[in-house]
This record gives sequence, C-alpha cells and structure tokens, in this order.
Amino acid sequence: MTTEAELVFIPSAGAGHLISAVEIAKLILNRDERLCISILIMKFPMDFGIQSYIESLSSIPRLQFVDISVDEKTIGGFMSNKETFIINFIPSHKPKGFKNPYPAKFLPTMATDQGVMHAMFFDLVTRFKETKVVIDSYGPPPKGQFELPTNYENVQEVLPKGFIERTNEVGKVIGWAPQVAILSHPAVGGFVSHCGWNSVLGSLYFGVPIATWPLFAEQQMNAFALVKELGVGVEIRMDYFVGKYEHVDIVTDKEIESGIRLLMANGDDNEIRKKVKEMKEKSNAAMKEGGSSYASLGLLIEDVISNIS
Repeated sequence: MTTEAELVFIPSAGAGHLISAVEIAKLILNRDERLCISILIMKFPMDFGIQSYIESLSSIPRLQFVDISVDEKTIGGFMSNKETFIINFIPSHKPKGFKNPYPAKFLPTMATDQGVMHAMFFDLVTRFKETKVVIDSYGPPPKGQFELPTNYENVQEVLPKGFIERTNEVGKVIGWAPQVAILSHPAVGGFVSHCGWNSVLGSLYFGVPIATWPLFAEQQMNAFALVKELGVGVEIRMDYFVGKYEHVDIVTDKEIESGIRLLMANGDDNEIRKKVKEMKEKSNAAMKEGGSSYASLGLLIEDVISNIS
C-alpha cells in the first residue's frame, strides 16, 4: 500500500517523553499502512541511553528519527543564565526542525513562562545535589554552579556507608531505566512514582499499585485521583510541590517507608492490589479490538487521513 501521509511528532526533551511518543507511533503504524511517522529528537545532555534506544527501533517500518539536538557548547552557553535556560533551549532547535519561522504562540506554556519554568527546572537540578539517598546515578554540579546532572563515576560518593552491601542482590543503583520493561515484570509489586500521566497509565496497565510522590504540573491531581478516587495507590506525600516554598521541603525516609509498607502489606489480599488488578483487566480490554482505546485511535487515524485527502 502506498503511503499517503507523514505525521511529525515533536516530543519534549527527555527519555520519558520520547518513549511515550514512540509507543503511540507504533500503535498508529501497526493500524494503518497509509501513514509514516517522523519523530524529531531534542536531548538534554543527561539523556543517557536515548541513542541506544533509538537504534533498537531501526527495524520498525515507516518510522524514522530526526536528531535536531543542539551541540553541548551551545547548551553550555544557555546554562550561564538559569532564568532563561528553558526559554532558550527549545527555540534553539527551530533552525534544525523547520524551514519557516515557528510562531512562539505554538510553543508549550512551560517554554515561554519564565516565572514558572526556570525555577522548577533548576530546583530539580539543585535537588540532585542535595539528595542524601539516591535511586539513580546522576552526579551534582560543582558547588555554586548550575549545571545539568551527569553520571557518577563512583556512586559510593553519595550513598550512605554500607548501602551497596545492604542492598546487594535486592536493589540496584542506575541512571536511566526502561520503565515499561520494569513495570511489566511479574516480580515488581509496587511503584514509587511522581505520578506523571504516562507513568500512571503504564503502572495501571501492568497492574502495579503506586506509592504517590507528585512534584509539579498536574501530578498532585493525578495522585489524588489514584489514592482518593480510584483507591489504586497510597500516599507518600500528595501535597508536595517542587519549588513552591523558599525552604527545602524534605520528604522523610519515614514517610517513604510508611507508604511502601502500606502498599506491600497483606500480599494479594491487599484491597489496593485487588483494585489495581481489576484496573489492569479493564485497561488491557480497552486496548484490544472493540475496546474504547482501540476505537479512539481508529477515529484519530481516520480524522488525520480525511483532513489531508
């Protein structure tokens, strides 16, 4: 069948955004051979693993990736002013992505609202430096400077004494993680999540209950829905906001422990786990032919085709 249209996806920088875009692209391509999809790639320097991930998808027909990333020297220049980093970062990709001027009004609000986004982004970067117990291997910037996180050469530098020995064979310290592969593994019994919508959908689809720790955007609302409305999660801290207060708001180890213990208590008899299992069955049914998600994707494809023909 001849390809009739090309769709262009422009996910925000970050592995999580890219993977979500790829998954919806694969669904569309599997459903309709009339379409091909190009995904434009923007990368932060700490987006470890993205290149190998892209290379693993080379065999998918009618899917291509266009790397429009700017060089590290340019990004380094943006880092000199934390208040305008995000404002400069996204527009700097425009010469590589479009032949014609791209109107600023089409950019996401977070890319143009200096009063919100720069504080949020750099608060996150700073917290990598302040964290005393970590679950990844990102490194902090030099003291007094604002830089994007990098991989630690030696994670022992920031972990509590004896941490590696105590968690040997039961835990692992890593950087970027293949979240879908982890959530789909039968050994995973719970998920401590910031409650971004992609993480919520993935967790429920694979039947993994969530311990909620939202950070910003709509994540507090998602956490409330999971805990209070649907009963498929427990609270670590639902009212936590990155950058909301001048002081550093610390989520304590006791809060984290309490949430995880509540999530894992009573095994399969846990009421939360039972509700998540029901949600898993409904989510899987929605994706199959005749399901609501399957039908909605078909309507989207037909709308695209009809608007270009």
